[in-house]
Amino acid sequence: PDGEWVTGRLYGPAVFPQTLAATRALVSVKLPVIASGGVYHRWQAEALLGAGALAVGLGGMLWGVSPNQLFSCHCK
Repeated sequence: PDGEWVTGRLYGPAVFPQTLAATRALVSVKLPVIASGGVYHRWQAEALLGAGALAVGLGGMLWGVSPNQLFSCHCK
């Protein structure tokens, strides 16, 4: 309301669709991508790798997500 920019982080499962779309867009113009954001399931990591990401970050581990909500991915 006062015209100031709001800054901060976006995180959580809802970020995944944006991460996947951005990965696809960047890979399509031949940029190397390490994708991270909203990844909480193995299928999400596999989708990002399938979209051309070189690696997938699991930042949720650093921000208080329970380890049993995450996975160990031995992809590629």
